[in-house]
Amino acid sequence: MNTSVNTQLQEWWRRWLLPLITVLIFAGVAWVIHRELEQFPLKLILADLRAIPASALLRAAVLTVLSYWLLGYYDVLALRYVGKSVTYARAAFTSFIAYAFGHNLGVASFTGAAVRYRLYASSGLSAADVAAVSLFCALSTSIGLAALAGVAFVTAPAAGALALHLSAPLVWVLGCLLLGSILLYGLWSLVGPEALELRGWSLRAPAPAVALPQIALAIVDLAISAAVLWVLLPASAEVSLPLFIGVVVLLSALLLMVVFRSLVIPLQAAIMNLLSIGASLGVIVAIFQWGWLGSLFGVQQAPIESFIPVMLFAIVFGLSMDYEVFLVSRIHERWAHTRDNSRAVGEGLALTGRVVTAAAAIMVCVFLSFMLGEDRIIKEFGLSLASAVFLDALVVRCLLLPATLSVVGAITWSMPAGLARLLPRLNIEGALPPSEAADWDGRNGSGANVAPPLAMPEVASEGAEV
Repeated sequence: MNTSVNTQLQEWWRRWLLPLITVLIFAGVAWVIHRELEQFPLKLILADLRAIPASALLRAAVLTVLSYWLLGYYDVLALRYVGKSVTYARAAFTSFIAYAFGHNLGVASFTGAAVRYRLYASSGLSAADVAAVSLFCALSTSIGLAALAGVAFVTAPAAGALALHLSAPLVWVLGCLLLGSILLYGLWSLVGPEALELRGWSLRAPAPAVALPQIALAIVDLAISAAVLWVLLPASAEVSLPLFIGVVVLLSALLLMVVFRSLVIPLQAAIMNLLSIGASLGVIVAIFQWGWLGSLFGVQQAPIESFIPVMLFAIVFGLSMDYEVFLVSRIHERWAHTRDNSRAVGEGLALTGRVVTAAAAIMVCVFLSFMLGEDRIIKEFGLSLASAVFLDALVVRCLLLPATLSVVGAITWSMPAGLARLLPRLNIEGALPPSEAADWDGRNGSGANVAPPLAMPEVASEGAEV
C-alpha cells in the first residue's frame, strides 16, 4: 500500500508539481525583467540600437561568438574536475545551451543546472556530478568577475566609489581582497590542503592542471565580454583598452613566475608575446592601411577596423603562451636534469621545435585560407592571425627565445631567495626521490633559489627526435 502511494506521489510530482514550479519561476523572472525594463520604452531601445554603427554591431557579434566558444571549456574543465569523461562536442553543446538559457531567462545557476542535468544524464552523470559541474562553472564566472572588478577597484577607486556609494579607500581594499581571493584559490590548488571540511561537507581542491587554466580562461572570457561592451560604446566615451591588455599580461607573467620560479621567463614571455602581436599588426597596417602589396591581396587602402587589435590580442596571446609553456617546460626539464643551460636550451628546442612549427604551419594555412574570400574584414582577420602565428612560432619561439635564454645563461632559472620563499613551490616535471630531496636545500650557493635536479633518463643532445 505504501509503495503504491509513494509511486503515485512521485508521478504526481513529476507530471504536475515540477512543471508548475518551473512555470512559476519563469513567470517570476519575466515579472522582474518587466519591472526593471519598464523605464526603458521599446522605441527608445530601438532608436539607440539604430544609432550604433553596423561595424560596431558586427564586432560585438564576433566577440560574443568567441566568448560563447570559450564558455564551452568551462564545462570541459568542470568535467575533468569531477572525473567524468564526456566528448568535447557534447560538453560544448551542453555549455552553450545552459548559458543561453541562463543568460536570457535569468537565475542562471538554476536554469543552467537543469539544462545540464537533462543533457548530461544520458552520459552517466548523476545529480551530484551535475551539481558539482554547475558550481564549478559558477565559480569560474565569479573568478573572471572578481579579476575585472578587482583591477578596476584598485586602479580607479574613485570611479568605483561613485558606483558603490562607498569611500575610495574602502573600494581599493575591496579590490585587493578580490584579487587576493583569486591568488588564494590558485595557491590552494598548488600547495593544498587537498580538501576543506565544513560541517560534514568535503570540498576537494582542484589540481593545478584544472585550477590554473580555469583562472586564465575565466579572466580571458570575461575580458572578451567586457570588450563586447567596449566596442559598442560611442566614440566620445573615454574608455581605454590598454588596461585590459596589461591585466592579462600581468596575470600570465605571475603564473609563469610560480611555475618556473624565474624572473627572466615571465619577463621574456610578456615582451616577446607583445612583440609578435605588434609585428602582425604592423603587417596588416602596411598592407591594408598603407596599401603595400594591396593589388596582390586584392584590397584597397583604408583604415584598419578597430576590433582587429582586440581579437588579435585575445587569440594570439593565448596561442603564444601555449607555445611558450610547451617549449620552456621542456627546456626547464633538461636544465633540472643536466644543470647545463646551453645543453638544456639545445635539447629542449630539438625535442619540441618540430611540434611547434608543425602546429603553427597548420594554423597559418587555416588562417591564410581566409584571404580567399572577398570580405575585407575577413581578410584582415585571417592575415593578422596568420602573420602573428608565423612570426611567433618561427621567429620568436625558435630563434629569439632560445637565443635569449642562451645569452642570459643559468641566471634564467634563479630567483632572489626572499621572493622564492613567498611563492609556492610547484614542480611540474615530477617529485624528487625522498633521498635526493633530503640532501637538496634549493639554493645554488649565491643566495638565489634554483629548482632541484630531477631523476630522468638521458636525452641525446644531438639527433633528438620528437
